[in-house]
Amino acid sequence: MRTKSPQRTRRIRASALVGGFVGFCLGLVLHAINGMWYGAVVFIILGATIAAATASMTTNEYDLD
Repeated sequence: MRTKSPQRTRRIRASALVGGFVGFCLGLVLHAINGMWYGAVVFIILGATIAAATASMTTNEYDLD
């Protein structure tokens, strides 16, 4: 069975972190608009999930060996 490369795992984790940060910023904007904090939590989860899924589907030179 083929194992995942450590570079790929780091890339997915880093993109999830960046996606979570962007989601948090969007959640702060939503909080400023309507005054509720649920948007920050929702956008953090959505941003991290979408970014990690996108990073896991992309290929680079490490995935081609």
